[in-house]
Amino acid sequence: MGQVDQQIIETFEESFAKKRGVKLPTKGTQRWEVLKYYFERPGQIIKKSDLEKEVCFRMGIQPKDLQEGRQLGKQKGFHILQGGEKYKGKKLKRGYYVFLGFDSVNPFWAHNRRHEKGLDFSQKKKDYDGCCATCGTKEGEEHRYTKKIVDLTKGHMDPSLPMTNVNIIPQCKDCNQVAKDKFIFDNCGRVKYMTEAGLLSHPDDVLKKFAQTLKERGY
Repeated sequence: MGQVDQQIIETFEESFAKKRGVKLPTKGTQRWEVLKYYFERPGQIIKKSDLEKEVCFRMGIQPKDLQEGRQLGKQKGFHILQGGEKYKGKKLKRGYYVFLGFDSVNPFWAHNRRHEKGLDFSQKKKDYDGCCATCGTKEGEEHRYTKKIVDLTKGHMDPSLPMTNVNIIPQCKDCNQVAKDKFIFDNCGRVKYMTEAGLLSHPDDVLKKFAQTLKERGY
């Protein structure tokens, strides 16, 4: 085991993040290497493309888009700031991250951590006739687009609220993966609003047009 790998494990074992339920990724995986890159640069503003280039080089693979840089934060609990969030009084640009260490957890993850005890997903699926609330594909059948057998998952209707029986809908993995934390759904599986994370996922030129529209309308 490398020296940095051991430092990550030892530091994490006594950390606040572990006590709050955050889990280390499996050593040697792509996600581990991304965390390792962050760990070596605490408090530094990191460009996504630089992270991808270095991690792919370490793993001996061709450079590619790595979603782990973002997923380790809101989805896995590590305190990682990303584009649109403020750091030292300034807003981070899209495609930039800052790792704040193991002494805190991602506020979004802490608020929305999925405590699934008490959820009656079986009944929820029956309420929707065993179909994805968003695209209508039936569980156990072949998806009309991906051709894979559909397995329904718990879709978070409003990512800003806890996952409860009144805040979940059944979604196929494809719809759930596309939605992530970008949308707020109604109980029919239709998109009601786009979240802040969804807005910030747009290219810079689109964000500028959106900001200009709001300014013109007096917001």
